[in-house]
Amino acid sequence: MAFPTASISVLRHIIALIAAPLQASLLAGICLLLLMASHNATAQPTPNDSEQPTLRDNPGPGVNSTAIEILPLVSPDGRSLYFDRKYAPANIGGVDDDDDIYMSTLQPDSSWGNAVNLGSPMNSRSSDVLFWISADGTTALMHSGATIKHTVGKGKKAKTTEHTIGLSLIRRANNAWTKPTPIIIEGLASLGDSYYATISPDGRKLILAYHPKSTISQNPNPENLDLFVCTAITSDMTRWSEPTSLGSAVNTEMFEGAPFMAADNRTLYFASAGHGGFGESDLFMTRRIGNSWNAWTTPVNLGVTINTPMFEASLSIPAKGDYIYLSGSGFPGEVNFGRSDIYRLQLPQEFRPIPTTLVQGHLVAAGKPVEGLVRVERKQDGAEMFSTTSDHNGRFILILPPDTDVTIIGWGNGYNEQSLAVRTSAQPISGITLELTTASANEPTTPETATETATTPVIYFPTGSAIITTDSERRLQSLARQYSRKRLHSLTLIGFTDDEGEEAMNDSLSLRRANAVKEWLQQNGGVINLPIQTIGKGESNPQKGNNTSAGKAMNRRVEVVENEPR
Repeated sequence: MAFPTASISVLRHIIALIAAPLQASLLAGICLLLLMASHNATAQPTPNDSEQPTLRDNPGPGVNSTAIEILPLVSPDGRSLYFDRKYAPANIGGVDDDDDIYMSTLQPDSSWGNAVNLGSPMNSRSSDVLFWISADGTTALMHSGATIKHTVGKGKKAKTTEHTIGLSLIRRANNAWTKPTPIIIEGLASLGDSYYATISPDGRKLILAYHPKSTISQNPNPENLDLFVCTAITSDMTRWSEPTSLGSAVNTEMFEGAPFMAADNRTLYFASAGHGGFGESDLFMTRRIGNSWNAWTTPVNLGVTINTPMFEASLSIPAKGDYIYLSGSGFPGEVNFGRSDIYRLQLPQEFRPIPTTLVQGHLVAAGKPVEGLVRVERKQDGAEMFSTTSDHNGRFILILPPDTDVTIIGWGNGYNEQSLAVRTSAQPISGITLELTTASANEPTTPETATETATTPVIYFPTGSAIITTDSERRLQSLARQYSRKRLHSLTLIGFTDDEGEEAMNDSLSLRRANAVKEWLQQNGGVINLPIQTIGKGESNPQKGNNTSAGKAMNRRVEVVENEPR
């Protein structure tokens, strides 16, 4: 199970008060915010007379039900709300299913629409929990309760074992979620039964809350988690460095968990039972000092308007930073539907993250949406700051620092690049449209145009990604039709990257790209019987110089070599 319990005493309260039969190992998520627990009164800060609890806004029956809703995760633009629903009839495993992930969408009248179960492969018949989702909604960090089989040996000596996928990444492509990919953390074989996790907005840091086995002798309670940070080794975020502690300013001998990194990439919110507070566990805020991830300001309690005598241990804040979403069991005067609901509360100014600019736009051509690539260059020196993809509606989202001059550049398969100069501010920017024009046959100005004109077929990829985009899929469909008519001996797929990141990381990424193309051709292209060899050449043999963003984009590719019969 993927959440920490508060304490044995809290678990006993839950066992006594919740009717559904629960196993102790499955109670981890319930004690996040369900009921009042005993706490040490001497450790509580005293609220000012003027600081009175504020009634929280309940998003209504579209989000909350008579079941248990916890772990809210609001999208950066505030328009999508993900959460965990426990033991609900609509869960994939029914009322015996510990946790399923649901999503509700903000409606034009500012109400929340009826939440939908995100289904398989996001959810399984066991515990599935969403920890983080990227700004564009295409990459998510989760605990997957699905099981995978591993067989060692052959014949009668073969032994097959099953284990839960656990902490994993899941990606959205072609308007559907792919299967979860387990995350590998150097030097860490297991996170244990209780843990939290999140990823920084730039995708470069993984923040974990877990109980290291190495500290069991000094801190034997497995629910007393600490916060750690890992650095991405691979740009697709599937492999991370060995965890390092956030330090004594953040971690105590008691529980620290539920990390949430704000859009500013500097402000960390988390839950703690060791920094004093109003309840068994309270929500706190700290900020990075300088560029360090191991030096933090003294944590600040979010106050009595947010923290209660209960066990607070989950929150989420949109990029604008004006509201906080959390879960709880409801107080007199508050609207509530079940034993734990999702609530929204205005975040006091002093606890808000550093302002960022949320940029929302569309990539279109001839009035129709385009699924393509969008990158941001700093106008001052042309350095690439950020890249993403537009979805099937042509929509893209960027989170950028305020008061910065940038150039937003978009392109799609067979189109010329289109750019727009923007000065960011502290306010969201929306309504940006990048109108693409069709590229001429003799004008290979973009990676996609080069795809159409190159002698060797080429498939291009976004920064750090080995995911087949919709535009690339169209190109592969065209190639597959050609291969069905040709007499080929075999195919050789050669993957490449730009020069961003470490050489070893790029070698691995280039091979994953080649394997992704191979897998697509074998599963969707009707060439399952055609021998296909994959090679990863990393950042070697660039098509164009890596000194420009356009050159880097052309180097993130897989070349398809057709081997004729001898």
